[in-house]
Amino acid sequence: MMQKAIAAIIERDGRVLLGKKATREGHPFSEEWHLPGGKLNFGETPEEALVREVKEETNLAVEAYTMILKTQNPQFKHEVYWFSCSSQGPCIAGDDLVDIQFVEKKDVLATLGANARALLPKEIKDYLPSMDKE
Repeated sequence: MMQKAIAAIIERDGRVLLGKKATREGHPFSEEWHLPGGKLNFGETPEEALVREVKEETNLAVEAYTMILKTQNPQFKHEVYWFSCSSQGPCIAGDDLVDIQFVEKKDVLATLGANARALLPKEIKDYLPSMDKE
């Protein structure tokens, strides 16, 4: 059975928020910069998980969101809902993040850790640079 998860592309002032994962043995993003996100809890909708995960990892309150893609990763047995969202408030690294930072859209792919970048679907790699054109 596929585990469901969300990933958040949080934009503010033309930049995208990335989180640096704490050291977690066996986690593909351990000690890497990645887009905030996580697994859905039992009975939770992707939208509810988005709001919860963003709050837990960054202390931000999601204000508006759009689901831009749903993918399946057979290697990790995950179905991932990709959201673009906006939020307000101060950012504070929480949950399993040791740091967070907003980076220029053009620098997101270069800043992501190698595993996070490799697991990013082509559609999201294409979407990130196109955000300026929306």
